[in-house]
Amino acid sequence: MNDGALSAHDLVVLRQWEASQRGALSTWTIFDHPRDFPNEFVARRFESDKTNPEPAPTMDLIAAHELEELRECFRFAGLTPLGRMDGDQPQIVEAWI
Repeated sequence: MNDGALSAHDLVVLRQWEASQRGALSTWTIFDHPRDFPNEFVARRFESDKTNPEPAPTMDLIAAHELEELRECFRFAGLTPLGRMDGDQPQIVEAWI
């Protein structure tokens, strides 16, 4: 899930900062009980930049039993929610930027 003993909030803040230092855009997509985590909501981080404008998945993820736990983490980190997009997979709840 994360580096050492970082809290979920600290992981989000750190990854957002690291991406910005590289000129990349970091987004977190929340999935509703994906196959690899059938008992949890999972937020996975994606990253894009000028050379790779299509968001690519990273190894970062945060799992939680309640959706509100993830939302609270992202709000506390200063991120903003984006609604679902046309063509999103059915298990995608929302993305945060």
